[in-house]
Amino acid sequence: MLLNSIDRKSILKMVLGTGRAEIYYRSTMYIEGLALDHRGQQLYWTSHSNQQGSIATMDVTGDHASYTEVIQNISHPRALVVDEDNRYI
Repeated sequence: MLLNSIDRKSILKMVLGTGRAEIYYRSTMYIEGLALDHRGQQLYWTSHSNQQGSIATMDVTGDHASYTEVIQNISHPRALVVDEDNRYI
């Protein structure tokens, strides 16, 4: 399970039933929304700092240390959803 921690500015990874979480990705901005593209094996999230934000993605099958910003300079991004059938976020 992947979840976000606003106070840690991180995405956490947890195995259900263990109660333990490890940092999967640490950011310098506040991470708020998460969406998983199960078919494309991509994790998307919204983040913001100083009233400007972005939507980023990373491949969850490989090296989770790198990401790509797909949309930049949006105001107060909060949540997103992935439409896997039509390939929209």
